[in-house]
Amino acid sequence: MDLPCLVIVCLCLVQVQKSVGQLQSLTRLQEFGLGNLDFGARLQVPNTSALIEKEGFNSETHKAEAEDGFQVHLSRIPSKGVPVLMNHGLFIASDAWLLRGRDKDLAFLLAESGYDVWMGDLRGNTYSSTHKNLTQRDPKFWDFSVQEMGTYDLPASIDYILATTGHDSVIYIGHSLGSTMYFVMCSERPEYRSKVRLMMGLAPAIYFKRSPGLLFKIARQYSRLYQESISFRGPRQVLPRNQLRGATASLFCRSAPTQNICLVILYFLAGLASLTDFSQVDKNLLPEFVRRLPTGTSPKTLQHLGQMSKSGRFCKFDYGPKENMRKYGTKSPPDYKLDSVTGPVALYYGKGDILIDVQDVAEVTEKLPNLVRNFTVANDKFNHMDFLWAKNAKQLVYDDMLKLMKLYT
Repeated sequence: MDLPCLVIVCLCLVQVQKSVGQLQSLTRLQEFGLGNLDFGARLQVPNTSALIEKEGFNSETHKAEAEDGFQVHLSRIPSKGVPVLMNHGLFIASDAWLLRGRDKDLAFLLAESGYDVWMGDLRGNTYSSTHKNLTQRDPKFWDFSVQEMGTYDLPASIDYILATTGHDSVIYIGHSLGSTMYFVMCSERPEYRSKVRLMMGLAPAIYFKRSPGLLFKIARQYSRLYQESISFRGPRQVLPRNQLRGATASLFCRSAPTQNICLVILYFLAGLASLTDFSQVDKNLLPEFVRRLPTGTSPKTLQHLGQMSKSGRFCKFDYGPKENMRKYGTKSPPDYKLDSVTGPVALYYGKGDILIDVQDVAEVTEKLPNLVRNFTVANDKFNHMDFLWAKNAKQLVYDDMLKLMKLYT
């Protein structure tokens, strides 16, 4: 990111902080046009089940226990069709799949098509925040990264779904970090490859050494600062969902002129739309988007992503030469094996994605032995979060996905 852009983002964040101070002074709610609105109600964010039921679907909530005791939250739109497991990306949650309505969101379109839809939540976020033996105050609770998500959480989710439904395999859809988990699983737990009939990766985060996005710049910097932070703070959740902060952002983003600043912030931090064209963002839903961001993760997850971004490798966590030798038998962490991903894979990516560069995706496609779809979105401005929230996502991406899925059901 060049200096002028960085200055713009910093100014925007200062303005957001000012808005937080205003909202915290509850006596000034009239300034935001809230009148006698109940403040507690304003802070409430409908959860995943509530969003499903709002659109007239049945909803179920489940928990799959991973081998290390972490409990993975699963939300379901039940049917007797082929089960589809969806996992979101970093700093969002399962509810991000459900904010635009039954004729627009991928999860609802899958349910309408007869699929048994399951939406997972990555460990450490708002919904997946419990453990069999540990509490969030225990340092071991936060001792996880992408490694544990792919090695423990995804296999546990798949096993739970298959045991519940009686099916022998699932279709898997991963957005961003949700894709990363799958490739980790195939490398670390190859016995699960036969349990996924088709994997579909949206904006797949495997290599990101070329990423110009602010998020990975932060992750690269966080990698360096992580040990210093841990030494005096101890491991804890990074950027958890906060109702007051979410309500503030919601107000900040609901109307001009601050709405335009909000869009710029989301472009740089989340990869939403294009700086030159926000026409595919439903401005009326913008407050719903931002009040759910971020949802929390572990410091180690950010450090792991930062390490991979700096090294340009898709590899295990780097503990340093001495500890690496103890854990891995080598001074540097071993790479995950992309050639072990033998099941059918379809990748969807956009040229306008500021977090996942098309050249990094191309490097992935060259190493996959069973790539059945290499899909570049037919819009050069299509960005990272557009896969979930763009108005034209159905026409540009989902229609092709649904067509491909029929070949595997």
